[in-house]
Amino acid sequence: MSSSPAFTLAFPGPPERLSGGTRYDRAVCGACAARGADAATLVLRGDFPRPSQAARREALAQLRAVPRARLLVVDGLALGALPEEMAELAQERRVVALCHHPLADEGPGAADLAAGERASLAWACGVLATSAATARSLSRDYGVPAASVAVARPGVAPWARAQAARDARRRAGPLRVLVVGALSPRKAQRALVATLAPLSGEVTLTLVGSDADAAYAGALRGDLAGLADRQAVRLLGSVSDAELAALHGEADLFVSASRHEGYGMAVADALAAGLPVVARGAGALAALVPPALQVPTDAALADRVVGVAADPAARGPGTGGGDPGAPTRRIGGGTAGGFGGG
Repeated sequence: MSSSPAFTLAFPGPPERLSGGTRYDRAVCGACAARGADAATLVLRGDFPRPSQAARREALAQLRAVPRARLLVVDGLALGALPEEMAELAQERRVVALCHHPLADEGPGAADLAAGERASLAWACGVLATSAATARSLSRDYGVPAASVAVARPGVAPWARAQAARDARRRAGPLRVLVVGALSPRKAQRALVATLAPLSGEVTLTLVGSDADAAYAGALRGDLAGLADRQAVRLLGSVSDAELAALHGEADLFVSASRHEGYGMAVADALAAGLPVVARGAGALAALVPPALQVPTDAALADRVVGVAADPAARGPGTGGGDPGAPTRRIGGGTAGGFGGG
């Protein structure tokens, strides 16, 4: 029997969303439950991180309905948008913040979210961050005492190890590029499409990810509709783990143009799967991705893609050089131990 406290982890819905953050949150609870902890999830309804007043009231009611004997853990995507509500809850119970990355790093137009998140974090009795880079940012920019922050890396998905074990396949023809990430300004899919559009005929692009930002996703679809070669880009939305594993097996190269990552789960999975990776060294990716695989600008990213397209020997699973020491699970470090014993 676990001696760790029972806890409920609250995160924004909808429950079918398959973002990296949602996968991490669910995996935290699964890993802790596997160790005997009383772990539960709570899906908060509302358009976070900018919920309506009605959604904020409903979220507070949902959180208050959790028995006070349970530790309440709130995902930062919701917590940062509920400063007044967190002030009320903190008078009644212990609240832990789970921060993937500061909300202000979501992209252009998100800077105004910093004040609310700073206020919310001040009421938390502790903070769980997904990377050392995020932990440093919270202490440096948000006033969170370093001693109050614990780091638990997500690690990599089990299917990624299976992909790495396959024989590498060197392929001729157009370079098949895979991009995984929720559609949002921070992930910069529109910039990536514009950067790679001149390579039509040399490169095909597969984009995987849910509509995290509806306006941005709509603008991206408009961009794709205007391409001269519409067959060069596939937009798949959310996919299952099995489908994601298959897409990694089909790809020649994984690319990330993200402007900030609190950890970079999709990139970590690609590295573990043995895919060649090209990434902007943004946020925690500066530590996660080997320096030789990082590029400073979109133009440099396009140049690197051109180089891989011209060299079939640099393509496909088995050539990526993933970190063999990364934990083979969605929860690294001490997450399960910190909440669920062990």
